[in-house]
Amino acid sequence: MRILTFLFLFISVLSVRAQSIQQMYLGAKSLYNEGHYPESINLFSNLANDPMFGAYATFYLGLSYHKNGENQKGLDIWKQLLIKYPNFSQSEEVHFWRSQVLFVRGDYDRAVKHAQELSEDATRKSLYRQWMGSLPFQLIQQLQIEYKEDNELARLTVGRSLTTDLSPAEEEYIDKLKDKFRIASGTFVQDDVRKSAYSVAVFLPFLFDDLSNTDQAMKNTLVMDLYQGMVMASSKLKESGIRLELSPYDTKRDVLQTEALLQNEELRKVDLIIGPLLPEPISLVNDFSKTHEINMINPVSSNSRTVENNPFAFQMKPSYKTMARRAAEFVAANATKTESMIYYEDKRAEKTMANEFERAIKELGFVVTNFQPIDSKSAREVLARFSDQEESVLNITDKEAVRLLENGRLIRERQKFDASGNLITKADGTPKLEYYELNFTFDTDSLDHIFAATRSNLLANNFVGAIESIPDTVRLIGLGDWLDFSMLDYRQLERLKVNLISSQYFDRTSDFFKEVKQMCIREYRTVPSIYHMLGFESVWWSGQMMNRYGKYFQNGFYKEQDFLTLFYGHKYREGTNDNQIVPIVQFVNRELKVLNLSDETGKE
Repeated sequence: MRILTFLFLFISVLSVRAQSIQQMYLGAKSLYNEGHYPESINLFSNLANDPMFGAYATFYLGLSYHKNGENQKGLDIWKQLLIKYPNFSQSEEVHFWRSQVLFVRGDYDRAVKHAQELSEDATRKSLYRQWMGSLPFQLIQQLQIEYKEDNELARLTVGRSLTTDLSPAEEEYIDKLKDKFRIASGTFVQDDVRKSAYSVAVFLPFLFDDLSNTDQAMKNTLVMDLYQGMVMASSKLKESGIRLELSPYDTKRDVLQTEALLQNEELRKVDLIIGPLLPEPISLVNDFSKTHEINMINPVSSNSRTVENNPFAFQMKPSYKTMARRAAEFVAANATKTESMIYYEDKRAEKTMANEFERAIKELGFVVTNFQPIDSKSAREVLARFSDQEESVLNITDKEAVRLLENGRLIRERQKFDASGNLITKADGTPKLEYYELNFTFDTDSLDHIFAATRSNLLANNFVGAIESIPDTVRLIGLGDWLDFSMLDYRQLERLKVNLISSQYFDRTSDFFKEVKQMCIREYRTVPSIYHMLGFESVWWSGQMMNRYGKYFQNGFYKEQDFLTLFYGHKYREGTNDNQIVPIVQFVNRELKVLNLSDETGKE
């Protein structure tokens, strides 16, 4: 018995210590995010040798030194990190930041050496254009000769040659580079291409030849709503002097039709492509966009494959992986316990989110006690697991039962029988009572949250029902799609404080939203759907960005975006092609409230 007691105490001490270390790590990250770098340096230094958080603490320690202006210390810390933790999952980010700092210091050779460790061409390209675009051609050529297999460095060399007087030998070298890397002349992005009007090709499956075919148009409401939203945004931009000329192209959900459209020479002159929506046309247009260096935006998808390996393709919404990572960060920042349970519908998108959430939440120090695919049958089993109860008979008097009831304990009573089934009575002949409680068998002492990646009405309802059965300290994290489910009661979601990942959150109380809503009612005599708003946002945001930063608006991704948008915000980071802003919402006083992101967006 003493051994068991000792083990219990030992495990309890370890659990308390783990929670303390986790809170220290999260506190250090909070200080870093708020710009308190000397303080974050102190905390991350104390965590650098911790078996659970050591690698991540060391990474952020280097970043803290860099942000504090101590670049050499940052470089030294990251060098030690790569040696001590050779299998660190974020090693590419370490190489990125070492490369960035070395570029700042003008150490181009070592900067490019670290850039070779980056798997994404788009990230290397961004670094090279930022730091080497104006370097002398001969210096860039020397680096290219040393790192001769780097395709982005080869492209930069060829691009820089266009504005340089070359010797015959240099011209011959450039011709060989073009052949080796299949680089077409005239396909290099200028830093700032500005126009008085921008042409936008809209690739959508309209599925009808003209608007006279109203029956077909009615069947394709989603697409028409999207396009009507785009037209509204174009009209509103024009009021402020920003001209976007929209040209619709009907893909008809057909690969051959899309291929035929892309043969149109005029398309090579457009400034932006919006769409398509379906996988096969997306793949074709994605290749076209990359080849001809034309920016494209997908207004509705969260599938990262829509922008894969194309530095000119962007998602207006966050990807499934980004949603999962941001949810994990939000959960960790508000955690009171250390265990996580993850359930997911066995579909590609939901599985992607579950896998990424598991990876991210583990990195943040949580223990995943359950990681399970789920369907309607297994959902019932999970619900039963959460709601199972066991009976505990209490040896108490009638007075003690009343006192416990008054103190909030749910004490139940029943008549008492002996082993033969005979009723036991008191001296006065009245039945003798026994008292008992029903306790849930499911242990939630260490469980902080349940992550449910499902877009099924039935499954979402089952998880909400399950949360009713367990203590309110356990949080349920679901998807914003649940808001569209008829089976779910918003009052129940509010009472249980369910958190939802809402990738297309619109503040419906804002003046801007109300203005766009009235415009839709006035122009099309209909209350706007979600697709009206997504269509509007895609054109409105890209129009504002091109007006400020030119045709290649990605040059302004990292600058302040202080114009009105319907979305909660837009933010893109180095090496990302999807929106990094992911609102986590919850019902408060019967209205949706965004629980995170106030620091990133400046919104309350």
